[in-house]
Amino acid sequence: MLAAARSSFGSKGYARTSVDEIAAAARVTKGAVYQHFAGKEALFRAVHAEVEGEAEARAVAARDPAGSPIDQIVAMVIDAADVIRRFDRPVLLVWGESCDFFPIADAQRLASEFPSATLRAVPGAKTWVPVDDPGVVVDAIAEFVPAPQGSRQAPAPTILHGAER
Repeated sequence: MLAAARSSFGSKGYARTSVDEIAAAARVTKGAVYQHFAGKEALFRAVHAEVEGEAEARAVAARDPAGSPIDQIVAMVIDAADVIRRFDRPVLLVWGESCDFFPIADAQRLASEFPSATLRAVPGAKTWVPVDDPGVVVDAIAEFVPAPQGSRQAPAPTILHGAER
């Protein structure tokens, strides 16, 4: 069941995945799913825990306990970089252009590592883009996330930024 749920959540997202679809893919009844999980959210949490555990295991395996702390950190970062290159889902990066600690060049480099990344640079924003310009973040997500199939998409709300009216 976890493998079927992981596949469906990964390809369709949480909102567009149903317990019926997971049960069919796992070749069990919907009732069997509910015998093991309280609902779709519990199943999603179990998938998340599994994925998180695998990532943690990869990070631990990547480091050499005999190595220096910096060598261990570098090994874990390299492992994370390998995972990023294999991540085949769309990624949205919303990045502040005025951040001295995380310059936009870092965002551009990170975006180039993902096979399918969209970078939305936010002029004037620093590290905490949702605080500096929350409307831009909302707009970026609204443009990035497709409407569910078969639904009528309502017109996007107008978000006012600063002095715009």
